[in-house]
Amino acid sequence: MAINTDCKITNSSGKSVVVLNAANSSTNVAQNSTQQGYLQDLTLLTGKSGGAVLADGASDTFTLDETYVDENGDTKTSYIYDLLFSQPDSLFPVMVVGESLNFDSMSYPDITLTAAAAANMGKAFSFCQNIMTSPTSKMAVAFQEAMSDALRLKTVAAIDQAIAAFFNQYDAFKGLDFPSYVAVSTWMRGFAYLWGMDESGKVGQTYYVYSAPDAGKTGATSEGTIVFARKGNAPSPADPTDRQSAMTITLKSTSGTTTALKFADGQVIDSAGGAIALNCSFGFKGTFTGKDTDTTAWAILTGTMLDKPVIAIPMAPDSDWDQFWSGLTFEKLLNYFLQAMGVWMALDFLKQKLTAKEKKLNDDRANKNDGRDPDAQQQADADEASDKVGDAVATQDQKLIDSADPSGKVKLPESDSEFSQAVSEVRPQASEAYQAVAEDNINGAIESAGSQLNDLAQIEVTPDIQEAESDLVDAKQSLSDGDLAAANKSLDSVNKQLPEIVENMGDQVSAELKQQVEEAVEAQEEASEIADETSDNADEAGSGDETPFEDGEIPVE
Repeated sequence: MAINTDCKITNSSGKSVVVLNAANSSTNVAQNSTQQGYLQDLTLLTGKSGGAVLADGASDTFTLDETYVDENGDTKTSYIYDLLFSQPDSLFPVMVVGESLNFDSMSYPDITLTAAAAANMGKAFSFCQNIMTSPTSKMAVAFQEAMSDALRLKTVAAIDQAIAAFFNQYDAFKGLDFPSYVAVSTWMRGFAYLWGMDESGKVGQTYYVYSAPDAGKTGATSEGTIVFARKGNAPSPADPTDRQSAMTITLKSTSGTTTALKFADGQVIDSAGGAIALNCSFGFKGTFTGKDTDTTAWAILTGTMLDKPVIAIPMAPDSDWDQFWSGLTFEKLLNYFLQAMGVWMALDFLKQKLTAKEKKLNDDRANKNDGRDPDAQQQADADEASDKVGDAVATQDQKLIDSADPSGKVKLPESDSEFSQAVSEVRPQASEAYQAVAEDNINGAIESAGSQLNDLAQIEVTPDIQEAESDLVDAKQSLSDGDLAAANKSLDSVNKQLPEIVENMGDQVSAELKQQVEEAVEAQEEASEIADETSDNADEAGSGDETPFEDGEIPVE
């Protein structure tokens, strides 16, 4: 019977989509390639209608007639396709389908894209944010255990069921499945789009690059900006071979020189093995700002730039976010981010091993067994393929880690015992770093408040000023005792008293001093908010009790 290569696709996802085909997917399996998901070579398929974009509610027919190269080097017809249905401009995943030939009808089953699948991608994005922000959380540790256990299972159905059971433990991620997680995590690592997004989900973001201050100084040293900008001639739909996502990435140093950067495998670099390597990840926004926002996490870049360890965040120097930070605190936080990178990559490493096993099992079923389940030998072959891919991934990931951290201190934990050891070492580092941020902000705010009270006391020492100074002494003592909550409470009292003192002193206070106090109180209140959040983060990070969050920040088209 002749094979019907037509595949009818109906889009009921609620979004317009394009169909991306990982044309060399089966070849990758045969060669034990580390390319998976959106990190594969992708081609944009055109339907028989002649269009590339499939609108919501529309249907079209696509032809599936690719070949692949097997482990013996022979070219054969492919009967399984890795189809990635994606939003047209960002290529953000909407649904992924492993489309296999039905060997009874010798045709490809119809595909219907669903709104539930599209919603799952949002959950997958949120989950990725969570484990990047808190890779040593109890949830992240449980995920590592779930994937490690799933590697011992024999069938794709059993593996997917085990990972789904893990996700279903958490209200925020109920219904999420392993293929959706693989799709989003590889999209994040495969394309620059996310890292060039602003908070509204649109492309166009500026990161401000900072290094540690000189010895004895507070704050951070500005090293320049990294600007993601959309090209004027950006194609729509997007070109899936363009890892830059139709953007330019430009470093402008404080000296005025500019350097063209590029995005590669989850990093912003100047060139392979070059002088700039910044890992793209997420961090708690409240570590840097106390202003009310709709998001918990934001994108950060951490690594090395011209032999300097740096952090890049979307916050300009004139915001004074770092005015109370010591150099030691900056270094502690950066070191934690780098260590966390190694732990997060360990989760990604396991994901790739598990994906390799699934792909081998699926590929054997479709391309070798005419739709029959893999036998015992093929299951053993899948384990071997998983190990080979894992070895290659470990080597690649360690190179990425070393490029961002030339010190060589950050290592990829491959085994279960190594992962457990890394978690036990990094949790205290996280707690100490967040605690240092909290202490610096409280201490800086106390000193600022003391300066304002001193200036006001030069005019007149009122009972209100004396009371505020007493509260400030309490704050200092509590901070010295390590009781940050009590210190922050006393500081909050002073922040409320200062405007009242100015108002009660009336015309005695000049307009200039009044404005000075208002600005100082605003900065002190923000420092207090940061201290409150980072103190909580310190407690949670030390025990792994970080609560899953849902920011919902996904590409907007």
